Amino acid sequence: MLMHGIMSSIAEFYSRNLANKVTKGLVQKASLGGTVTRAPLGYKNVHVTDDLGRINRTVEIDTERSTHITWAFYRYAEGDCSLSILLDQLTDRGLITRATPKWPSKPLSITALHKVLKNPYYKGEIHYRGVIYPGAHEPLVDPQTWQQVQDPAGPRPAGRQQQRCGLPATEPALPARQPLLRRLWLPADGHLCQEPLGHHLYLPDVLRTQAQDHALPAAGHAGRGRRGAY
Repeated sequence: MLMHGIMSSIAEFYSRNLANKVTKGLVQKASLGGTVTRAPLGYKNVHVTDDLGRINRTVEIDTERSTHITWAFYRYAEGDCSLSILLDQLTDRGLITRATPKWPSKPLSITALHKVLKNPYYKGEIHYRGVIYPGAHEPLVDPQTWQQVQDPAGPRPAGRQQQRCGLPATEPALPARQPLLRRLWLPADGHLCQEPLGHHLYLPDVLRTQAQDHALPAAGHAGRGRRGAY
């Protein structure tokens, strides 16, 4: 038991020391302007071999998508289009995500577009562990235009209230979902009975409300209704 405790302490110390070294290395890389995460849309992670044969990981502009990202910032900064309209225009221009071994390329969602327009990486900054560093990568938009996109006071076209102003501080909340019903049946007494299927499947609020309005108030009443149906 004593030996086991000693070995556990050594393993914990080694793991913690290794984590500190990794964090220190990432902080040093960020301070030099390096990208410590996966490159955002419009850029791509590449491996470059120098004259000494050493492989360096760096970031390059994705020429297939970078022009669309730059256009999106300047278009939205004009102040006459909503986020949903901008998304439709980008989709028409052909902007799609990068393919991965697990997921194919696809058009952006409005949430993904919101993250793009809020990302300071595109104006040439690296944010890591609460510190801002000047990035070594080439920016896709100037700082003034990026800040103008963040301004909630900028003019927007009339329409849905949540899309009229500048980018919100947080992503739009998803609507509440309601449990789907396993079965619906109508006994002889005309009352609608229901059984919940589970929390992982859902039904629109309208149908749920209609079902609840006609549901039996007690399980015993539902049982009598089923016997009457036969």
